[in-house]
Amino acid sequence: MVSTKKPQPPTPAALKQSLGARYTFLEQLLALDAVLRPEWKYYGAKLGWSLKLFEKKRNLCFIKADGAELRVGFVFGDKQYDDVMNAKLPVAIKHQLAGARRYAEGRGLSVIVDDAARLKVVVELIRLKRGPTA
Repeated sequence: MVSTKKPQPPTPAALKQSLGARYTFLEQLLALDAVLRPEWKYYGAKLGWSLKLFEKKRNLCFIKADGAELRVGFVFGDKQYDDVMNAKLPVAIKHQLAGARRYAEGRGLSVIVDDAARLKVVVELIRLKRGPTA
């Protein structure tokens, strides 16, 4: 019989072992602001666990630790899309977002955080996602 129970979310120790030096980037993202609330969500055996970062009930981003890779995903609506395109961000990020398929929720963008410069980009994207009051 196949178990219908989902596994437990990754522990900090397991994440640290998997991500290695990149674990500090995850710690920095989670320490951005006391208002931000991380919550693990399980998306099935195929996709596994993602750490969603919320501000109140609003989802800001999805953080995925896949092996040694730390990936942060966003969905930007039309107004936020314009904000990203007008922000001081790398051209490659803007091209990736501009080329993303548009859905009812917006356009998706995924950033691999493998150095301090990419972490800075992700922090700016979170700020843009939060809006002008952040």
